[in-house]
Amino acid sequence: MNKRLFIPLICIIILSSIVVLTYRTKDYNKLQTNSITSLDGNAVVIRSIVVLEGYEFDLTLRDGRRIHATLPISTPPEARMQVIRLLNNANNPKVLFIEHDKKNQIYTIDIEFDLGHDKTLLTHWLKEKNLAWYM
Repeated sequence: MNKRLFIPLICIIILSSIVVLTYRTKDYNKLQTNSITSLDGNAVVIRSIVVLEGYEFDLTLRDGRRIHATLPISTPPEARMQVIRLLNNANNPKVLFIEHDKKNQIYTIDIEFDLGHDKTLLTHWLKEKNLAWYM
């Protein structure tokens, strides 16, 4: 093989490997959505859901406001990646606001989603998969 082509070929292979590995290990924890839900009696559009932990989320509304939200259950560390995969594969995830802790500025939520034809809640799914702490 020509020595002039060997070094660029090796560089291309190394750079391609880096790109593939970066793409495969990215967790895609920011789900883009335009779901409409009710917040304190008003209709709001949620633009994105970022999974912070398996039970904790950063929600961004259409107007740019951000909301810190948690599920009514806690989860072990391994639940985070499972929730990210689930929400990225689910159809029509919809945030349901349950209550607002005004003192700590945290909303308690649940997320309804479709997997196939069945609607389910994230808290139920986590419990079924044994990814919820029990008290």
